[in-house]
Amino acid sequence: MKRYVVIIEESAQADVRESYNWGRRRWSKYQAQRWVHQLRTAVLEQLGVVPKAFPLAPEDDEFSEEIRQMVVGRYRILFLRSKATKSTSSMFEARL
Repeated sequence: MKRYVVIIEESAQADVRESYNWGRRRWSKYQAQRWVHQLRTAVLEQLGVVPKAFPLAPEDDEFSEEIRQMVVGRYRILFLRSKATKSTSSMFEARL
């Protein structure tokens, strides 16, 4: 089975860090770490294998590249598939 390289952009990493910090304050450090692990695992495993299985994002028509979305729990992740290599999925936003 073909695997895609998943690149998590700095802006997405910052969103996850912000959510992690909120989770530490709200839940606990352990729960926040667990949430980050579950989120990253879902993203890397699913986008690494079947990025085209996810629906187009409502914002797709605003960009020249195809924008898709993935929902993990109550979090929406926007990503694109690189046209240059056709083997890279870039997660560029993780919004609550």
